[in-house]
Amino acid sequence: MNAFEWASSLNPIDPPPDFHCPASDVWQGRFSRIAPTLLRKNFDPDAISLLASAIGEIGDNCFAHNAPGWIDTRGCWFEYKLEDHLFHCIIADRGRGILKSLQGVRPELHSHQEALLTALTERVTGRAPEQRGNGLKYVMTVLSRLRSGTFLLHTGDASFSCDLPLDQTRIKEYITTSHELIRGTYCEIKVQL
Repeated sequence: MNAFEWASSLNPIDPPPDFHCPASDVWQGRFSRIAPTLLRKNFDPDAISLLASAIGEIGDNCFAHNAPGWIDTRGCWFEYKLEDHLFHCIIADRGRGILKSLQGVRPELHSHQEALLTALTERVTGRAPEQRGNGLKYVMTVLSRLRSGTFLLHTGDASFSCDLPLDQTRIKEYITTSHELIRGTYCEIKVQL
């Protein structure tokens, strides 16, 4: 089983313990190892800082936006590896997804594609009136500054996929409808360091 199969399964499946972060403190503990690990490899500190801030925002969202009610399996799937100079990270959850999260503050959103576009281009939170986090719009800014790699974000039947560096003027073009439904969110980042 991989993270995509886990996130898209109609019925809950126990994720592998090595990749499952059932609570925010477990996620934070595992996430906090990324930057020091990459710095020890003498990669560009600016690229590491950008990459870590984007991953941190995405992982934190798994907990911040699903705390009101997980669908079934609490927590997120968090997996990363470094092969040569390619850093590969996957973060997935079986939560409410971006559409349900944003409908509380944007009831006019009716499709996963609309919600994904809103999340990627506006500073909006499903936890309003709280002012939380940097938002996925911030992640888009980070992706425009990373020099080489790919990014995929899938929620519901909406998928955003691009090569890095991201051209922020084309975000809407990168959103497509998928025949595969994700229960919450699935994100995959590959960055050449």
